Amino acid sequence: MSPAAWDALVPADNPFLEHRFLHGLETSGAVGRGTGWQPCHVVVEDEAAVGVAAGATHSGLAIASFAGSRTWV
Repeated sequence: MSPAAWDALVPADNPFLEHRFLHGLETSGAVGRGTGWQPCHVVVEDEAAVGVAAGATHSGLAIASFAGSRTWV
């Protein structure tokens, strides 16, 4: 899925679901090998169009929100 197609499904008030944010988490090493969090993006589509897309990470036990797993000061 192209970045533009992904971003077309993101609500305007949620930059944390934009392709560049999720891509930045992966390329910076914030998620991925050695962090305990693996990217697990889900796309549901048919021949006509994409119906649903969700950016997520999982820790091996359950799908969880990356932001919800951190302590913010």
